[in-house]
Amino acid sequence: KANHEKKLQSLEDLALELSKVGRHKFRSKTNQLEKFAANFDQFDSYFLPIDDIAPSFSSYVHFIRGIAAHYGNEPDIAMAHLKKVISTHRTENVDEVSHKRILATAYYYLGLIESNFGNLQNSIAFFDQGNTLMSPHIDFFTQIVTAESYVFNSEFSEAEQLLDKV
Repeated sequence: KANHEKKLQSLEDLALELSKVGRHKFRSKTNQLEKFAANFDQFDSYFLPIDDIAPSFSSYVHFIRGIAAHYGNEPDIAMAHLKKVISTHRTENVDEVSHKRILATAYYYLGLIESNFGNLQNSIAFFDQGNTLMSPHIDFFTQIVTAESYVFNSEFSEAEQLLDKV
C-alpha cells in the first residue's frame, strides 16, 4: 500500500507540474507527456484490479493523461480523460483561476478532437464552453480555431463575429 501511495503521489506531482504549461505549449512537452502516459498506464493496470486500493486520480492527472493521449494519437483515451476533467468540481486545494484554465483547456482539446473527426457541432460546443470560461481573455489562436470550426460548419456570420474580435 505504501508503494501505491508513493507512485500515486508521484503521478499527482508530475501532473500538477505539467498542468502549468500553456495550452499551446504542450506540443513542446511530448516526451514528458509520453513518459507520464506510460507511468499512468502502468500504475492504472497494476493497481486497478486491487479493489481496496483502487486509484482515485485528481482532475490534474486526468487532464495530463488526456493531453498526452491527444498528442499520442489516442483520441478515445483523450476524450475519456478530458471528459472526466470537465465533469469535476473545483476542490478546496485548487484556486478558481487554475480550475477555469484547466477546464477551458480540456474543452479546447475536446473541441480539437471533435473537429478532427468532422463532428463540427460538438467541436463548436466544446470551443464555446472553453471560450466562455476564459472570457474576456481568449487567446488569438483559440479564436482562430473556433472560427475555423464555424466556417467548416457553414456558420459564416459566427466565424466573422469571432474574427472581428481578433
